[in-house]
Amino acid sequence: MKEAFKKGIGFGVSSAVIATLAIIVGLHAGTNLKNAVISAVLVIAFADSLADSLAVYLSEKENKGITTKAIWLTTLMAFLSKLIFAICFSGYIG
Repeated sequence: MKEAFKKGIGFGVSSAVIATLAIIVGLHAGTNLKNAVISAVLVIAFADSLADSLAVYLSEKENKGITTKAIWLTTLMAFLSKLIFAICFSGYIG
């Protein structure tokens, strides 16, 4: 279980940093509108978290030695860690 927890959080946080920074830098350079950047970060926080957690679920499901509980824990941790970490970025936009 600890392995599934670490795997989900590790994937979620690293993916959140890359995706969120890309959105912030790109939109800020293109529009220079604070509200547009914050809105995009919130949208990407949910949509990309959902897409990545689905990818983690499908990937983990193909591993034969992993229990169903571990698969769901990894998926949930990937979703929550990415969602929370990405939302945290919206507080620093200014």
